[in-house]
Amino acid sequence: MTLKITTACIFLLIITIIDCKKFIIPDLILIIFFMTMLAFDLYTGKESIPRHAVEALVMFLIFWLIYHFSGGLGFGDVKLIGCITYTFGFISSIYVCLAASIMGLVFFGVNRVIGVKKVKRIPFAPFLAVGCIVYLILRGLVK
Repeated sequence: MTLKITTACIFLLIITIIDCKKFIIPDLILIIFFMTMLAFDLYTGKESIPRHAVEALVMFLIFWLIYHFSGGLGFGDVKLIGCITYTFGFISSIYVCLAASIMGLVFFGVNRVIGVKKVKRIPFAPFLAVGCIVYLILRGLVK
C-alpha cells in the first residue's frame, strides 16, 4: 500500500471517529485531506490531477443533488465523497459508494430486526471508510 493510500486511510479513520461521535465532518479536516492528496500528486508529478479534480467535482455534484433533493445525506458526506473520488478515481468511488450503501442498509435492517430503538440518524462516513477499505482489499485481490 502506498504512502498516499495509507494517509488517506488515516484521514478516513479520523473522520469516522468524529462523525460517529458528533454526526459532523469538520470542513477543516476535509480541506486538509484534499490538500494532502493533491500534494502527494503534485510531488509525484502525476499528470492526472486535472482529470481527478473534474471527476471529484462531478461526483460531488451528483451527491449534492442527492443531498439537496432527498435530505437523507449530510453535506459533510457529500464533501467527503469528493475527497474520496479525487483520491481513488471516479469508477473506484462508485464501487466505494455502492459498498457503503449496501453496508448502511444492512446495518439499518439488522437494527430493525433485532428491535433496537428506531435509529433516526446514521453517520455515513464510517460506511464510506469501510467501503474504501473493502475496495482496496478487493482491488488487491483482483490485480
